[in-house]
Order: sequence, then C-alpha cells, then structure tokens
Amino acid sequence: MHICYDEIQGGISITRLYGDSPVVRVPGEVDGKKTIAINEYAFSEKNVTTNRKDIPYKELDEGTVCELAGGYIKEIIIPDSVRSLGGFCFYQCVNLKKLTLGKNVQIGSDAFMNCRKLDEIHITASVLEPTCLRQILAQRTQHTTAFFDDAAIYFPEYSEQYDLIGPAHIFELNIEGEGFRARKCFDGDVFLPEMYDDIFEKARDTEDTKTLCIMASLRLQKPELLKEEKQKIYQEYLLENISDFLNESIRKKDLKLFFDMKKQGIIDDEHVVLCLQKLNAAGWIEGTREVISENNLC
Repeated sequence: MHICYDEIQGGISITRLYGDSPVVRVPGEVDGKKTIAINEYAFSEKNVTTNRKDIPYKELDEGTVCELAGGYIKEIIIPDSVRSLGGFCFYQCVNLKKLTLGKNVQIGSDAFMNCRKLDEIHITASVLEPTCLRQILAQRTQHTTAFFDDAAIYFPEYSEQYDLIGPAHIFELNIEGEGFRARKCFDGDVFLPEMYDDIFEKARDTEDTKTLCIMASLRLQKPELLKEEKQKIYQEYLLENISDFLNESIRKKDLKLFFDMKKQGIIDDEHVVLCLQKLNAAGWIEGTREVISENNLC
C-alpha cells in the first residue's frame, strides 16, 4: 500500500491511499506516527487535497496499484486511533458497503454523500457507550445496520417531503418510515436500546413485515442486553411471520437464529419442514445440509 498523508499535531491525517484491494484497511501508524484523522475527500472519487508529487505514477501506469477511492472500494476498516473523518471523505464511494471504525470519531459534513450501498456500520464499542453512530445516521436516510460488540440494531429507511399547504409558500414536513423514530433513540451520543425496543410495537402499524423481521432478528442476534419481555415479543413476531423470517434468513445465508429458536423450543418440526422447502426452492444446498444435520434428519 502507498500512503499519502499530512503531518498534524499528535500524528498524521490520511489524504490518499493506493493499493490493489477494494477492502481497505487504513494503517494505524505510518513512519512511526499515529493515524489520528482522515482528510476531507480522502476516499472520494475526486480528491482535492492530495499532494500530487506523492502519487506513484509509475505503479499506476503499470496497473500494480490504483487509487483506493470512489467506486473501487467496497469496505473500509479504520483504526480506533482515528478521531475525525473529514467532510466528503467518502464522497461518491458508490460501492462502499461496509465501514468499521472506533467509537470516538467526529464525522465531517456530508462524509457519506452518495454512498448508496453503505448499509453496514461496525463500531468497536458496547452499544451502551457514547459513539459516533448518531452523527453517521444524521447523514443517512437509507436503511442501515449498526453492529456493536454486544448488539446489532437495524435502522429502516425513511423519507422526508415538504408539501405546500398555503399560497404564501407555507410548507408542511411529512416523514414516512419508522427509521426516523428509530434514529431518535439517543441520549446525546449514547444509543438507548430500550427506547428502540419500545418503538417496535408502533412500527408494526407502519412498516412492512420484511423490515420488522429484520429489526427483530438482529435484536435477537445478540440478546445479552435485551430484556426478557422484549426478547419474547421479538420471538413471537418472528414466529407469527415465519415465512418472511425464513426468506430473510435464507437470503442472508444465515440460519443461526433459526437454530437457536429451535433449541429453545420456539421453532417446531413443521417450521423445519417449511425451512427445508424454502431452502430447496432457493437452491441453497449447504443450508439444507445444515438443517438436516442440526435436526438429526439424516
């Protein structure tokens, strides 16, 4: 990897990276200096801050490296030492799907503009700690899943629209989607899981079954901090909508929660048969083998 950076007080700020993989792991230290920031536009399609004399033209011409930026990158892993992401730093990263970073990060304005595929945020912290998640969600109306060390939270997509309600340019803001309410489950920078769990019942009146199944299954994925009564509500919902739950599990190729619920006696043999039918229809042979093995059907 070829690294372009600026020296700043306390360490360095990354201005551009060059390499040969769309999965980018930002170095935590360069030339003995700690990486503490990412410059504005650092990973954008067009970079305006890089010192051009540092760019490895020969390697670029030979095709051995390319700019780790824009549509090329699919995943970025940022070290916990980084404390700030500059404005527009991921501008036009249209294929970026997954971002991993620490909890103590300040997010610059429009950092994720046009990151249309970004739907996985991994934060190396407990869900009960102050993190940068609220700042990230403030810039995104698209559906986003946040993975903490001890929880997984799904934030559905929502939309905002201003409707003209009077002749004197008087507008009314209309918000559609439970994702807006879910993004309000914060006290400062601390996410409030119990408040999020409370909105699930309200979401049943506004969201589609698929979205609700994702919300429930992700909360059950790491149930350590989930109250027993809330856990039961989520489990009952998945059971009531077993077909949609299985469709989503098979789409993600992840049957762990299904197996866990079977071990708890929530899933019965009829549900196992339904699962096998859906697996067969989807052509997922490995999943079929897992179900057969887990239920001693061979």
